[in-house]
Amino acid sequence: MTGSPALYADATRLAAWYAEAAPGETTTYALADTLDHDHAAVALVDGWIAAGEVTPVQRRSAEGRKYQVQRCARPVENAAACSPVERFIDTPEAALLAELERCAEHGLPCPSNGELGRALGWDREAVRYRLTLLERGQRVRVTNHGGPFDGRTIRLMDSGAKLHTHPWKHEKPEAI
Repeated sequence: MTGSPALYADATRLAAWYAEAAPGETTTYALADTLDHDHAAVALVDGWIAAGEVTPVQRRSAEGRKYQVQRCARPVENAAACSPVERFIDTPEAALLAELERCAEHGLPCPSNGELGRALGWDREAVRYRLTLLERGQRVRVTNHGGPFDGRTIRLMDSGAKLHTHPWKHEKPEAI
């Protein structure tokens, strides 16, 4: 979207989405290289993020950066004053971490993004994005072992548990 004008959702329609959105629903509020925080739609979303009502999501698309928000299961009381741990509760990242912990507790191999997505009702890209957020927040460490068929290890930083992809789980395709 480089050089293209930014596109923002109508603030009235955005507020209507917010009033009706169920937990987990997502909407796009801007297509832009960078956000104008003075724009009515962005200011509205910034308030919801500060209140813990929505989780921000940013995706790249052919049109540029898509700025989206996902409705939280329940608002976090006084999110700005909460500790990072308190803000983390009831977020999509917490759900992903809980699924990874469940796998570790049961001695399961490291699930793929597709498997995690099916368990949580997300697509692979949402899982990849949430894993990146968990890694930035130092809750997990992801080590990829080469290409897409070589697996990965996810270390859960709080418990120290490690999830390994078994080498026989993803067999390399045979050369044609």
